[in-house]
Amino acid sequence: IFMHFLHISKAFSSKPSQKTLVVIGGGAAGYFGAIKAASVAGPHLSVLLFEAGPKSLRKVKISGGGRCNVMHDVRKPVREIVDGYPRGHRQLLGPMTSKFGPKETFDWFKKRGVELKIEEDGRMFPVTDSSQSVIDCLTATAKEFGVSVNEGTKVLGISKNPINNFVLEVETRKSDSKFSVDANYILLATGSSREGYKWAKKLGHKIIPPLPSLFTLTIPCKLLADLAGITLKDVELTLMQGMNNTETHLIPNSNKKSKRVNISQRGSILITHSGLSGPAALKLSAFGAREMGDAGYRSMLRLNWVPSVASNGIELESILKKIRQDLSKKEVSTFCPLPSADLPKRLWRNIISASDIGEKERWGACSNEKIKKLANILTSSTVEMTGKGTFKEEFVTCGGVMLDDINMKTMESKIVPNLHFAGEVIDVDGITGGYNFQNAWTTGWCAGDAIAKKCNEQPLI
Repeated sequence: IFMHFLHISKAFSSKPSQKTLVVIGGGAAGYFGAIKAASVAGPHLSVLLFEAGPKSLRKVKISGGGRCNVMHDVRKPVREIVDGYPRGHRQLLGPMTSKFGPKETFDWFKKRGVELKIEEDGRMFPVTDSSQSVIDCLTATAKEFGVSVNEGTKVLGISKNPINNFVLEVETRKSDSKFSVDANYILLATGSSREGYKWAKKLGHKIIPPLPSLFTLTIPCKLLADLAGITLKDVELTLMQGMNNTETHLIPNSNKKSKRVNISQRGSILITHSGLSGPAALKLSAFGAREMGDAGYRSMLRLNWVPSVASNGIELESILKKIRQDLSKKEVSTFCPLPSADLPKRLWRNIISASDIGEKERWGACSNEKIKKLANILTSSTVEMTGKGTFKEEFVTCGGVMLDDINMKTMESKIVPNLHFAGEVIDVDGITGGYNFQNAWTTGWCAGDAIAKKCNEQPLI
């Protein structure tokens, strides 16, 4: 055991002329930060990456159904891209604009042999349609620049020593050996791991309680019965925040107050066996993650099935009365006559039934009361969300290290010098479509670049 301890210590030791960076977390952000730091600092910096699990880049491997949604549409302006971050959009604008954004990400991967393609919804994947292309690129580049990747190596604790360096207590799972590693710099890229939050808090940082983001909506209601598999291209979903839309509440871990306002998303949805999924539902779960979590994932939602036709029941009521006049001899349940609504027949029949209109009833026989009810259901169906499901292509949390504690240009802690953060460990999360990986690339690059430059500017004493 003693001989093994000596071997491990030697493997993680730096040359006398080198400083040491320890990257904790072998995900996208950790790898990218390690690569950037090693490539800029060169021989002046020893870069050690510790991944607690048996394999690095696990999220990269399984994301996008195994294809890896590397980033979002490189053609879009950065200001439009940052709107895809429910938390962190304002803080990411500067780093993405002046340091490392979507264009730089696209060029970085292209230069290293990973060609990316843009799909219709703006998601960008390797032309190989395989996440392994991205993994091979990152691991090969890390090896090229001398990053020491140590899988199955768990950090047990972090402390500061008297000369303002870090001391990490580390354990290797294969041999159960424990040892200490001294570091001049730390990059904490632990994703949504509780350990990462625990260390950040112990070192004096405020943690916004982490909650799931990007999840499907569980909605057991008759209106959606027997409709699983149906996709609608244009539906508006609104998370209702109570009767008083101006009610105030405290933001977690803060003295700031914010107004409760209804949160809406518009786009395509997929009706599932348990409720709703698809882009609009997932975006609502992201932008309403905190509110839904605080409510125990029991919330009232309002659905406008025809937002391209009318925004409210009163507006639609007049349109339906005109249709009643023009199609008086047609059966209401036969088809949806609203222009551009494109409602599937099964959904239309469920809506007709909920409006108390008979299956064989003709438009001309519909009373004003039934027309009004139909208009209200089409523009304002109120359903109860009773829980959340899993979105299997992407696993994201909101919350993490409070951004007020971080210099977003360098990703360095404002509280502990030489401690940097990257990726999901901070209070930034994006909608589905490549936004969360872009956060990893941008923050990892900024952290690695800042560490390397500081290393080159500060000679080893």
